[in-house]
Amino acid sequence: MGENHPVKALDQLEMRDFDDQKVWRFVRDAAGEVNYGRVEPVRSGALLVPEDSLVMVRVVATLADGTSLMGIANVDGNPPTIYPGITLESGDRWFRLMLPPAPEPVLENKGPRSLCQFLGKAQEAVFPIRIETEVRVAATGQTMVQTLTVHGTENS
Repeated sequence: MGENHPVKALDQLEMRDFDDQKVWRFVRDAAGEVNYGRVEPVRSGALLVPEDSLVMVRVVATLADGTSLMGIANVDGNPPTIYPGITLESGDRWFRLMLPPAPEPVLENKGPRSLCQFLGKAQEAVFPIRIETEVRVAATGQTMVQTLTVHGTENS
């Protein structure tokens, strides 16, 4: 994509990368196969368009107790939909939250109970979590909002 915004390893993607480049995607190789370990910026504009496929955007996550955290969510589809689950940042630590219907072994390490432990908060202080994208959907001009519960997701 250019010298100023090179391809990055997924684990090197930081919140500040979304300051200038609002939408990121997984890199595809010459054969069109997705490399889930590498990402690149799609554009600096803050609109999701129908051509966007499996992109990452920054979100604001508001916990039940009113605490706000920044996070990264995957968006895909037309109309765009936020994938269940989100990566949240707390200080300099990250947590990848997975929700049902993820398998129980995944939920044990990355599910709602583990997130509460990670944050040092009771479940009632964390859930439900309201997430809202910073970018808007081109077709509606609106941000995307989703509510995460211990049982899964609800679109708003």
